[in-house]
Amino acid sequence: MNLKTETTSDVPSPNNDKIALQKTKKLPTSIADVQHVCQKRKEIYEACYKHWWKNAYTAGKLEVSRDDCDELFERYQACFLKGMKLVTKNQEQHKGSH
Repeated sequence: MNLKTETTSDVPSPNNDKIALQKTKKLPTSIADVQHVCQKRKEIYEACYKHWWKNAYTAGKLEVSRDDCDELFERYQACFLKGMKLVTKNQEQHKGSH
């Protein structure tokens, strides 16, 4: 059972987050900005996890790995952490300009 391919057919590549963050033409200024950019990754991870929980874990199929979901979580986490670094950078630049 491959949860990743069953729950999504187009998982964004890790570089897409960087591109999405850059397309805003300005650094994100808040956690809400970061959440917006990373939302699709979050939804993909949550769909995978819910599918695993419903069809494997609660069904007692503990031999079914959720590694695919873990990989999707890591991609979401990487997007979010990168975004938060950019928020911090933006705040530091803003402080320096005053």
